[in-house]
Amino acid sequence: MKKVLLLIYILLPFIGFSQNYKITYSFSMNIDADTIKNTDKRDYYKNYFFKESKNTFGILWVNNDNAIFEQQGTLLNSSYRNKYIDNHYISSINKKVYKSNHKLFSDKSEYFYFTFSDYQWQLTNEHKIINGYTCYKAIGSLQALNPKLPRYYFEAWYCPEIPLSLGPEYFAGLPGLIFEAYFLDGKDLHWKLKSIEKLEKTDFLFPDVSNSESYKDSYKRTYDFFQSLKK
Repeated sequence: MKKVLLLIYILLPFIGFSQNYKITYSFSMNIDADTIKNTDKRDYYKNYFFKESKNTFGILWVNNDNAIFEQQGTLLNSSYRNKYIDNHYISSINKKVYKSNHKLFSDKSEYFYFTFSDYQWQLTNEHKIINGYTCYKAIGSLQALNPKLPRYYFEAWYCPEIPLSLGPEYFAGLPGLIFEAYFLDGKDLHWKLKSIEKLEKTDFLFPDVSNSESYKDSYKRTYDFFQSLKK
């Protein structure tokens, strides 16, 4: 009987968070637009990005073993056609983060993925209080899609009290919900948790990712194709 009670006590936090949640993140970008040499890109940030980003944020929808991170708001990318932030689909069972492949050819897979093990996280004992929760610092890195480019390095603050290996955008794989995440080069999005709302249900359609491929294979196939055109 004691063993049963102990098991319930251990699993209780996980049971409590294995439900439906709406987790909202704000974001900002630490960049001085005047330092951008490309005229079009500089005008985009100065005349459009900073204004539209004020009403834009990210939402992580959680439904048991699946989650979707999506942009809310009016911010578009520099082509003024698509949302600035792509949707990301996270499977806690498969331990993968999926993203649309923006495929060029019909025989290509529709999604590529990162596995949780693709992230190289270094956990630290450094901690701070965020929104009343004790969060711990982790330094991570992930190989860029183009293997010739350097790895992406970033910092995240996660909360073990909320046992969800999830976070904003494609950040995932830590032993707790990510409250803050940002790139260490200081030039990309800085995510900060605003609120956690428990819901009776979350209605979202997780895509069919059965035809997905790893991000390394996805890049290699595209790279090999364009190399063949040069021959």
